[in-house]
Amino acid sequence: MYVNGDFTEEETLIRANIERADKVLVLSDYSRDYSLMEMDSRTVLAVLVIKKLNRTCYVVAELLDEKFKKHLESEHCDEIILSRHYEQKLLASASSGTGMSHVLNSMFGDRHGLSVVPVPKEFIMRPFEELCAHFDRTGAGIVIGLLENTGNYFLRKQEALSEAQKNPDVTEVVNNLKRVKEIKSNQTVLAPEKSIQSRNIRG
Repeated sequence: MYVNGDFTEEETLIRANIERADKVLVLSDYSRDYSLMEMDSRTVLAVLVIKKLNRTCYVVAELLDEKFKKHLESEHCDEIILSRHYEQKLLASASSGTGMSHVLNSMFGDRHGLSVVPVPKEFIMRPFEELCAHFDRTGAGIVIGLLENTGNYFLRKQEALSEAQKNPDVTEVVNNLKRVKEIKSNQTVLAPEKSIQSRNIRG
């Protein structure tokens, strides 16, 4: 289904059934002669409206300037793609003559690639070293890190709140609630210590 209209306006988003959406991708608007600042401002506005109408949907947004990132983070935008920043990093790496562009092309190609998969249930709360050994043994891939609190921020927080209140010890409940306040959605942990335990997260 295609809906024509301004994606920063509630009426347009409602016509597009935003209230029932599970995932939303907001791309920079090149449809008119906007400046980079105007494009990023429209992206931020669109995310604000989307989160107002459906705060449990998973929102991915493209930004052109990193200075707008904090605005999306404050609205708990689930993923922020700094497209121009990544392009500049890639060009800088390529100019060093180390072959980095070939490595990235291989990683994102058809035969190989990066992927995020759930940690198997039997390895939850087990050392990271055992998880790595499992993937190596089964030929499922090479684990390079963990992704904590995956998915929509508000859903993860609700789950954490529910779990935090199960402890009969009031003091422990209060401590758990404090930890819930510090939750960061989709927190990347690359090459963690081998002894770290894999919680209910993704590898």
